[in-house]
Amino acid sequence: MILDMYGNPVRIERKSLGAELASFSTATGQVMQIMPDPDPVLRKRGDDARVLADLAADDQVTMAIQLRKRKVQTKGDYDYSPGQPDKGEEPAKAAAALCDALTSDLAPIKLKNVFNGVLDANFYGYSVFELFWRPEGKLMRLAGMVEKPREWFGFDGEGRLFFSANGQKQYPPYGKLLVVRHEPTYANPYGLRLLSRCLWPVAFKQAGSEWCMRFLEKYGMPWQVATAPTNYDQKQRQQLASSLAAMVQDAVAVLPAGSEHKLEQASGDNSENYLQFLHFWNAAIAKVLSCQTQSSELTGSTGSYASAKTHYEVLEDVATADEQLIVDAMNDLAVVYAAVNGSAEYPPVFAFNEPEDYDAQAELDKKRYAVGVRFTKAHFQRYGLSDDEFYMAVEAGMSGDKGDPAAGEAGTSEFAAGDDPQQQALDAMIARALPRAIEGGEALAGPLRQIVLESRDYEEIEAALAELLGRDLDPAAMGALLTEMLIAAELYGRFAASEASNAAL
Repeated sequence: MILDMYGNPVRIERKSLGAELASFSTATGQVMQIMPDPDPVLRKRGDDARVLADLAADDQVTMAIQLRKRKVQTKGDYDYSPGQPDKGEEPAKAAAALCDALTSDLAPIKLKNVFNGVLDANFYGYSVFELFWRPEGKLMRLAGMVEKPREWFGFDGEGRLFFSANGQKQYPPYGKLLVVRHEPTYANPYGLRLLSRCLWPVAFKQAGSEWCMRFLEKYGMPWQVATAPTNYDQKQRQQLASSLAAMVQDAVAVLPAGSEHKLEQASGDNSENYLQFLHFWNAAIAKVLSCQTQSSELTGSTGSYASAKTHYEVLEDVATADEQLIVDAMNDLAVVYAAVNGSAEYPPVFAFNEPEDYDAQAELDKKRYAVGVRFTKAHFQRYGLSDDEFYMAVEAGMSGDKGDPAAGEAGTSEFAAGDDPQQQALDAMIARALPRAIEGGEALAGPLRQIVLESRDYEEIEAALAELLGRDLDPAAMGALLTEMLIAAELYGRFAASEASNAAL
């Protein structure tokens, strides 16, 4: 029996579980033919989304948009792969053929323009592409993909996209339109428009620019000052003022006799306040559109290295999100392509091919090596090295690899022990103690390997080892075993050295 949170028995009504309970029609008691645009900024200003296109005329808006787009548009390595039920399994021949057909259809289409339209969804809320098809045998081939003006479309009360044709709603057939939306919700199918959040910053910036120009014109240039004779009437004074005004542009004027002329420079400079005002709104625009400021604001203090690195990492996170938006859009296109062609196979999967970060891998290898991990040739071949480009110096020195220049003619290391009796005795002692060490270390090997793989720095490894030794193992037993082996090795080493010295004498 299933009980609710109050302890009462619950009856499951399976038929009602498939119906929608909370909708706009059930919540408001009326059916909405067109979903009103819920954007809070546009609604408060009484504007519609068409006003957002005017914001691109602002230099800071254009710069932030282009900066954000270029982070993704410069990634040219991408492709489709055949769909498969489980990763690692061989895709079906029909799935591979479907992938080849889609890839072939997209070859003449300029995907850079398509990606640009997809990324516009970040700033305008959504983008709509019309798909053009042509029959070819048993297939419907994708012949074109064109972005259409978003103001031609809308969403109804159920969140369905429609085309507004002469004021009439027209629902497109499946496969005719592809819509890309930025963070849509049930209450806001239009998506989150970043540009609407820039309306007020751009408006205040433009007003501040006008005041700044007036200030610079009034107080940045020297004033033309003339002293009129005391017997001048109002008309003569106005003529003298007109002559001074002409000097601002022409720097030449004929002043009446008896008047005195001089240039006065305004004392003090408050223009920095206006410039700070403009920089403030530029930074606000950059934060909205690219989530950081230092990559799009070149004036003023550049900040510390740590601050610049943080801003760069934020921009990288934004680019990753934009990249995922393109991946989702192209995968939606693959689903539509498979459905239009009546294919029951898994649709092709779109992905960007990211280059290997060898620096990060090498840094991780250094940390693993420091705690005792040793690698094989196969590991370093994943760095793109071929067999004839390197050899394993550590393995060569220990086992006498023929590729090691330090190895002898017979392929053995010059440090090999050979038939030395002292070395043989030491090896025998180690062989006797080795089973005890292995017995104590079997429980340690697995946890140690996991700690090394998951830790990011030496401090994490140290903390994890302390926790592991304190919880699962007996440090005293392990310490006693290691101490016993070290003392025995040191004593035998001294004995062997003494025997060798006596033999020499």
